[in-house]
Amino acid sequence: MRLHCRIPVKSTAYIKAGEAAAESEAAASVRGLKEILQSRPRDVLDFLIPIAVQSPMTLRNALLLETACAAAGDAIAHYMAKILHTIVGEMKILSKEEEAGAGARDREAIRETLQKSVQHVMSALPTSALDNCLYEIQVEISNELSAPNRSYGFFLLEQLVRYADLTESDEYVSTILKYILGGIGETDVEVLERVSAALGAALEMVDMAVLTEEIDFVRSCITSTVSDARHRADKKHIIDPTTGKLHLPFFSMRRAFDSMLALFNFGLMNGDAKTRVSSCYGISEILVLCDPASLKPYMSKLTGSLIRVSGDSNKFPAQLKEAILGTMCTCLEVGGAFLKAFAPQLQTTFIKGIK
Repeated sequence: MRLHCRIPVKSTAYIKAGEAAAESEAAASVRGLKEILQSRPRDVLDFLIPIAVQSPMTLRNALLLETACAAAGDAIAHYMAKILHTIVGEMKILSKEEEAGAGARDREAIRETLQKSVQHVMSALPTSALDNCLYEIQVEISNELSAPNRSYGFFLLEQLVRYADLTESDEYVSTILKYILGGIGETDVEVLERVSAALGAALEMVDMAVLTEEIDFVRSCITSTVSDARHRADKKHIIDPTTGKLHLPFFSMRRAFDSMLALFNFGLMNGDAKTRVSSCYGISEILVLCDPASLKPYMSKLTGSLIRVSGDSNKFPAQLKEAILGTMCTCLEVGGAFLKAFAPQLQTTFIKGIK
């Protein structure tokens, strides 16, 4: 005898209605949490942050942290150090899990949520908290034992530049540039990518007129980093074995070199005589640090700018004319094969210089 059992099956519409109700309840909870955070941020954060930063972090806790960072306003600055260092640690855990092929979990969603948390923290920082924030970032980027810490430290620095309000805080620009340019001697590819991104953010977000005032300081930072790189234990990675010259991998990256050249080129074309001279020497100094093969896309544009400025020689003092000629000599030395099209103009310029 065959028994026929009818098991009731919930309709698709019923299931979707249940999911919608759950989502609606979650959204309402988030809205309620935000309202409480906005009215009594310190009381709630004292309870919430220790829960949200537990490691290894789940997607639920990551979303909880993002909500807190987004809604707490400048009160989040009191918890900034704990949040930033926890996020760096969790980013490292996520990367290690991916490399090891660990079991599935919401890694990408957690990573994106943590990145948003950083952005919210930086957006909410009052000017009075910038010193502390830069100190905490410096702790990460100066970690000699961990390239991942340095990489995520420069990520934090990029987010600070992009999302913090620096419009009335020009005094912090030199510190930011110092930290970024301290990383140009790195050899780890991921760290270099983060350094390049931070430099690109600075060129994008900070007024170029403000950056131009820092050109002498930028050159000093580059010189200091290059000196350190020459004496590092792993200098074999950045010394050209055929010529013995120091080549920093950073300056062979298109995005990185674009940023540095944009700064010096702006100073050359728009600064006063002193700034133009310094910009010329700055160009020379980064050219000799490049792998010559990486310079092909740049030499024509760079040489054209030098020739145009030289054409206005009557407006400028002898020091600038000398700097332009010296930079042209450097261009010929490191990328002469790429300058055949400019031979007549260069010849004319050098003849004028001799006269």
